[in-house]
Amino acid sequence: IAFLDEVIGYIAKNGIMQPKAMFDSPFTNINDQGLAGVFGEQDGKKVIELVKNINRNAEVALASFRAGAGSSSDDVLFMNNAIREFLQ
Repeated sequence: IAFLDEVIGYIAKNGIMQPKAMFDSPFTNINDQGLAGVFGEQDGKKVIELVKNINRNAEVALASFRAGAGSSSDDVLFMNNAIREFLQ
């Protein structure tokens, strides 16, 4: 859970996340192998796909915002729910 909370915080702060970031600090502070050390190969791939989906949604939201549609205050809630759903 701590690793995924770190992912949520990173995306909330930066807007998107390149998957390779999960193999660097602060993620390696949780496990020295980062994502692979916490989840292993199969579940790690699922987390990467989840992050890529969040990035795509962020790009769509940014395009909508630039087009004048405004932004959603539910973005962090969406990320939180998507990651929690992944854990089930």
